[in-house]
Amino acid sequence: MEDLVLRFGALAVLIAAALEYDVTLILAGVAVHLGLLEFPVVVAAGAVGGVAGDSLFFAIGRWGSAVILRWEDRARIAPLVERLAETGPWEIVLARFVYGTRFPSGLFWGGRGLGWPTFAAA
Repeated sequence: MEDLVLRFGALAVLIAAALEYDVTLILAGVAVHLGLLEFPVVVAAGAVGGVAGDSLFFAIGRWGSAVILRWEDRARIAPLVERLAETGPWEIVLARFVYGTRFPSGLFWGGRGLGWPTFAAA
């Protein structure tokens, strides 16, 4: 990690946050504590990376919903997501705190046709 941070800095945080948000920000916090990165830079890179990753899966859901509907594991996951989605777009906020639901939530709401501004605001 230290090598990546020294070599790529905030770019490493941005890309990693887009792919795996929670652990990345914890490790980035350690890098800030060690003096390898500046706190405001890590916060900005983590936020941009998180929004980019969420937006990517939202876009995949929007444009690939026909493929997702045919996905065999969808039948196992869909009832849980549907129950959570009964709260409306607030489910997007809840998905940030339940490990493993962030990307499926983006796929779901993209496939449901929710507008990106509403998704991004949540």
